[in-house]
Amino acid sequence: MQGMGASGIVDTFHIASTLHDNEQKWQTPQAVHAQLPGLRAIPFWDKRQFPWLRKLEERFSEVQRELLSAIKTTGLIRNPDDFLHQKINDWEFLALLLNGKWNDRVCQQLTPVTCGLLRHRAEFGAEGIRIPDMVQTAMAEGDFELKAPVAMVKVYALRPGAWLRPHFGSHGRLAAHLGLVVPEGCCSLTVGGQKTTWEEGKAIVFDDAFVHEARNVGDRSRLVLGMFFVHPDLQDPGAQHSEL
Repeated sequence: MQGMGASGIVDTFHIASTLHDNEQKWQTPQAVHAQLPGLRAIPFWDKRQFPWLRKLEERFSEVQRELLSAIKTTGLIRNPDDFLHQKINDWEFLALLLNGKWNDRVCQQLTPVTCGLLRHRAEFGAEGIRIPDMVQTAMAEGDFELKAPVAMVKVYALRPGAWLRPHFGSHGRLAAHLGLVVPEGCCSLTVGGQKTTWEEGKAIVFDDAFVHEARNVGDRSRLVLGMFFVHPDLQDPGAQHSEL
């Protein structure tokens, strides 16, 4: 995860704008992104393109209940990217999937419903990823290897008064957030210059390779289930639309 100040974003945009062949098609400094060339790059996606999210919404009461209970049991871990926020505990998490490994203890003992809905999904695996031709050409010409998309599933807490400064996520993936606890009027998420908020029991999908930031101006914590999965343009077409 990379942080970038406003001046850095503007400088990056202006440099890219001078290139004869700007494959990223950046429109404004607020819409700068680090998505792979050849992949569709839009800030927000229609969640209906990902029918597996509907299962989480349909079973929201169970998902919410067990995740909130799990947090009380295990506590939360401070996010290591503390350069993104002011106070040390502004942004904390509980990991269900991290570094390619599911947290079996939490999944089996505390969050069986949530993990059961997600852990066998092809979207969270690195098998069968299709690398775009132009990326393969760049890899060959530049003699480098492309890192696999970073898939994760975490419960995130954004504390009252917290501001996650503008930053990039990772290439080759999308992010889905399911609102768990969203106090009315508390929070905002801005991705690629487009602003939205969360809603309890509802999912939103965005591309975290775009510059994005989040704020909580309320007096209670905001909690979401964050799911980071392989970009559909890299997935096996037969796997990405399968139902649970």
